[in-house]
Amino acid sequence: MTSDKTVVSLILQALKNIGVEQVVLSSGSRNAPFLIAFQQDDTFEKHHVLDERSAGFMALGMAQQTGKPVALCCTSGSALANYYPAVLEAYYQKIPLIILSADRPLHWIDQQDGQTIRQKDFFTPHIAYTANLLLENQIRYNERQTYQALWTCLDTQMPVHINVPLEEPLYQLTENETAHIPMQKHRLQQAFDQAEAQNIFETLQHADKILLLAGQHTPKKAQIALEKLAKLPQIAVISENLNALHFAGKINNIDSLLATTKDENALHAEVLISFGGAVLAKSLKNFLRKQKPSKHYALQKNPDLVDTFLSLTDLVETDETLFLEALADYLPAKTSTYKETWQKNHTLARQKKKRFFKTMPIQRFTCFCKTFLLFAPKFAAAFRQ
Repeated sequence: MTSDKTVVSLILQALKNIGVEQVVLSSGSRNAPFLIAFQQDDTFEKHHVLDERSAGFMALGMAQQTGKPVALCCTSGSALANYYPAVLEAYYQKIPLIILSADRPLHWIDQQDGQTIRQKDFFTPHIAYTANLLLENQIRYNERQTYQALWTCLDTQMPVHINVPLEEPLYQLTENETAHIPMQKHRLQQAFDQAEAQNIFETLQHADKILLLAGQHTPKKAQIALEKLAKLPQIAVISENLNALHFAGKINNIDSLLATTKDENALHAEVLISFGGAVLAKSLKNFLRKQKPSKHYALQKNPDLVDTFLSLTDLVETDETLFLEALADYLPAKTSTYKETWQKNHTLARQKKKRFFKTMPIQRFTCFCKTFLLFAPKFAAAFRQ
């Protein structure tokens, strides 16, 4: 039996995923779901210290000696304030602490209810990252914020704070812990770590349906690798209209494609690889949020966790061009109709667009173009291509 709070099981899974072994617990009422869940999980070595100030310094010493992050867990209100001296020491000595604070729901703050202080961003400016989670049903947001905090702790070796609002009842149990697919982080940036990349490439080697999504800031130098990848039957390369890429096999005008396709399920990808920043096509974002891939690798140079399509499983810090060039040299062709399916829908969409413009009266067409050029110059430039 364990706590029935989904957000609690999510956080414990994330702590295990980054290798946290020790947790210092200070008992209270609002953090009861954490106490229950930790007590039932043998992965962690638990230390119970009632006084939060003492608990903070105990965790600080453990993290200092082991060099590994140590989690601290307290109840709401003034309990959190007692961690501040240890947090200050951790911040200036660069010691990895993970503060888990239970909180009251937002609508109770400043309403003269017990232990309802303003815990949001409490340790600013002496914290590397603060994750202010939302209530239970915001699972994807809570997951993203949790991993951003934990990865920041690992990267900076500094304290982070995860503030968790919990609603009553607090002592409900469940037999089955909620399963969460852990997010992974891969660092290939410094000199393109081929060994680390190999693990990713081996996963991709077994996939029959791979979708490569080139955002609007995809570097031009990635074009050769993308053209090579676009020749593989198992890969469809789709491109945001606003980037500067031009190569054989590129699929663009995604809004038209998705508006005319009869079977979105046929376009579903096993693996999504996104790179090059933002995507403007709203229909594509909605499609990918609905047709979630089993794996989603986001290639980027910065460590910010961005989950536009609500499906991110692997953040890959790397030079996109180097990654794509290595992937193009590694992947063999597979027997697949995935690229062909996308290409057929692409061709169909272009044919329908041509028929539309042929049948549109010239007056309406002229008015449409003037409006388009006036209010959307970027879209007009993409359209002329």
